[in-house]
Amino acid sequence: LLITLASGLPWRLWRRSVPLLLALSLAVGLLAAVLPSPREQPQPVQRPPQELQLSQPLPAP
Repeated sequence: LLITLASGLPWRLWRRSVPLLLALSLAVGLLAAVLPSPREQPQPVQRPPQELQLSQPLPAP
């Protein structure tokens, strides 16, 4: 919208272009929300138990 405003279009063209820009942005947003992502879902990382033991504080001597 800022680019359209800065372009200096006459009011009649501005009035026609804003609803078109809003409709296109809503359509793209709805499609992005509805269509599945082509990327695979990330798998949870399973850490070895030894790594968890290393993160615990050492017992006092």
